[in-house]
Amino acid sequence: MTALQFTAEADRNLSGLEQDKGMAKRFKAVRKAFGYLETNPRHKALNTHPFPSLQGANGEKAFAAYAENHTPAACRIFWHCGPGRDHRDCHHPPFIDGGNREDAERIRSWLA
Repeated sequence: MTALQFTAEADRNLSGLEQDKGMAKRFKAVRKAFGYLETNPRHKALNTHPFPSLQGANGEKAFAAYAENHTPAACRIFWHCGPGRDHRDCHHPPFIDGGNREDAERIRSWLA
């Protein structure tokens, strides 16, 4: 099993999502996605794919995985493999990508 490590920003966002009762369904989906990410990052439900416009601080290949599927403004988890075989850094889960330039810049800054 792979250990997920979160940035402070990711922890804050996840805590905020957990505390918002209106986002309970989304929080449940994110927790389920993290379980899949820990055990099998290629799990079909995650729809994991490389995100070539991003990279980790040391040039690691970045990926996006979906916590929700078939949902407008689906929640995506951006991550990369960290140092060592059994280590993944989740840099900003969960992030609701609105598909605009500001969102792309925020994601880039978190992965840097």
